[in-house]
Amino acid sequence: MNKHALAVMALLYLPPAAFAIGHGHGHVQIRGSIVDTACAIATGDLDQVIDMGTLPVAELINDGRGPPVPFTVHLINCTLDGADTHAAHHWKDVRITFQGMPDGKRLFAVHGASSGEGVAIVDAAGMQAVPGEPMSATPILPGEMALHYQLQIEEDSHAIHPGRFTTALRFFMEYE
Repeated sequence: MNKHALAVMALLYLPPAAFAIGHGHGHVQIRGSIVDTACAIATGDLDQVIDMGTLPVAELINDGRGPPVPFTVHLINCTLDGADTHAAHHWKDVRITFQGMPDGKRLFAVHGASSGEGVAIVDAAGMQAVPGEPMSATPILPGEMALHYQLQIEEDSHAIHPGRFTTALRFFMEYE
């Protein structure tokens, strides 16, 4: 056999990846989780940024609060049946708990150059969230459901000073 025939035969035995040099390559990282829960939180609602707008000091002093800003948590793939089909485990209600640095007993603290205000969270029934405490139970609806809230800047017990503010709140769901 001549040298050219051996070279052609050797190329036939090379894996296809050997020919990919110079054609680029990629990487796919896959992640997820499997949970035994009544609902999943919609991906877009897991990490939200909410702009509370600009509030004049006079409005906060005169009204004690700013305008309400809507905030929604969408629940998807809701079911009333638990994963253990042999047990009498069925979901009925969901409770949400908001966690963050408290500002007094009923507001969430803000940070930044401003002072004299905190954030209040109120549900669709008009009940105000207390930092770290579960809110009232909401019946689970199979399929998709939305939990609607309003955020408001409210005057706290400190002197009001203008400036920018931020805060970070966490929420978690409890299924009963």
